[in-house]
Amino acid sequence: MELTQVLSWGRAFKAESEKHPFHSWESLLGKNLVTGSQLSYGDSCLIDGGRDLSNLGRDNILNFQPEEMWIEAQSGITFDRLLQFLVPRGFFLPVTPGTKYITLGGALANDVHGKNHHSMGSFGCHVLEFRLLRSSGEVFRCSPQEHSDLFHATVGGLGLTGAILSVKFKIVSISSSFIDNRVERFRGLSQFFELSEKYASSTYTVSWIDCYAKWRGRAEPRGLFMAGQSSQKGDLRLHKSPRIKVPIALPFSMINGVSSRVFNHLYYSKSFLTPVQSQQHYDPFFYPLDGVLNWNLVYGSKGFFQFQCVLPMDRKEKLQELLDLIAESGQGSFLSVLKLFGSIPSVGWMSFPREGVTLCLDFPNLGSSTRKLFSQMEKMVLNHGGRLYPAKDMLMKGESFKTFYPNWEKFNQIRDPQFESSFWKRVMEKKI
Repeated sequence: MELTQVLSWGRAFKAESEKHPFHSWESLLGKNLVTGSQLSYGDSCLIDGGRDLSNLGRDNILNFQPEEMWIEAQSGITFDRLLQFLVPRGFFLPVTPGTKYITLGGALANDVHGKNHHSMGSFGCHVLEFRLLRSSGEVFRCSPQEHSDLFHATVGGLGLTGAILSVKFKIVSISSSFIDNRVERFRGLSQFFELSEKYASSTYTVSWIDCYAKWRGRAEPRGLFMAGQSSQKGDLRLHKSPRIKVPIALPFSMINGVSSRVFNHLYYSKSFLTPVQSQQHYDPFFYPLDGVLNWNLVYGSKGFFQFQCVLPMDRKEKLQELLDLIAESGQGSFLSVLKLFGSIPSVGWMSFPREGVTLCLDFPNLGSSTRKLFSQMEKMVLNHGGRLYPAKDMLMKGESFKTFYPNWEKFNQIRDPQFESSFWKRVMEKKI
């Protein structure tokens, strides 16, 4: 058995796996994980010591019904390819995360969310049905009405219930490829929450924050609040291929406290004091980091960790404690996002989004000091009734995971016994 080293997107975790393309039921003999683009930041898309079965070749569009506004495709197709098909025809994805290079199967398995969670919920809310191959050889057509337990377990189930073969989901109509985007400065969490209420009717909202900003000795995040709507003006032009590529990982991280503080100051200062309205193509609006191929390499050979949590609305003021801790640590980077999740419930038993406020930050891997900080942040989130996002995680403790996701036992009963991941073995406290 020849093993191949596979790195997480954050490059701080690696697995030794037997790599094969995924073809059929016969591929599923043994401990497996069917993978896509493997853009999860942590170890949820890796299987150390097992069989990593790539689904990327299964990328055909199977059915398209514009009148009924749905599309069905094989699970290995990327959002990039779906956009190339949908946009010229006047349609768009109902929900999209911050990269278009994920696969359709990965979107379902992680129940991804985007800038419109408050208005549209997570991706699983728009899934009509999918076909799931179990290691027993059985194929199930799953929907909220048919094989509903498998449906609810697979949405957000991290690819552990079987091989997702195809997905049928709803799409939305657009008049152009552009977003009417409004940007407004804020300082402090109270202003962020005020702006979130002010722009609650906007389809898309998100905020960039400067996690280093302080006022009178405490963290007081300043930031830019962005609210967008699909524009009625403009053509249906597609996105372009990225022109910039990071060629190699340097021995050191280009992202550190000094560079982040400089960037944050310049980025915040370049915005106007008064709100600015502009029209922006969907590509830089939804996928700003896709403009640079292999951008994860800027963190150097040691890689980086990402932290994403959600706190319930009745504990939203506790977010200040997290921000104080991060500011005091001197860690973090300019990739910092703050957003409100809405009240639309996720359909997955193990889905991350819930009503509340979500904070997402990158941290260069500084070894023990970063791990200590993550442990402290995890404890805060646990104490305040929140949860962490498995797709971004590499360090969460098993005890915390089981508290964050109380449906884990019900899920584990349905999980395919031949499917496993490094993440699942870790949080189930099995030796890897």
